Amino acid sequence: MPTRGIYNKTTKRQLAKDFELAADTLSRALGIMFRRRLGRPLVFIFPSSSSTSRTAIHSFFVFFPFLAVFLNERKKVVELAVVRPWTFLYEPKRPARYLIECGTELKRHISVGDEIEL
Repeated sequence: MPTRGIYNKTTKRQLAKDFELAADTLSRALGIMFRRRLGRPLVFIFPSSSSTSRTAIHSFFVFFPFLAVFLNERKKVVELAVVRPWTFLYEPKRPARYLIECGTELKRHISVGDEIEL
């Protein structure tokens, strides 16, 4: 089992060898805006209060579709969404503590209920 990257424990499949962490206010605010391509997946960790609330995202100034993978506090996938460029607002239907923004090609390797290791 890998010690870094993104690993799907349910399917025993490594999804990414490395990822970028949106750790500070500026990186969380910018997300993947103004990028021409995604490169490494971007992982957001929301405040613990988000485990009972839903954090909405947008894709203003994002020039490509991406996969939004919402995880609960136990890092189980609670929702998947392909977000198109210039989407005004996407609000998940379930609360999430983590968000992974990654390439849409990973959609075939992740399902709701899968347990993810970061």
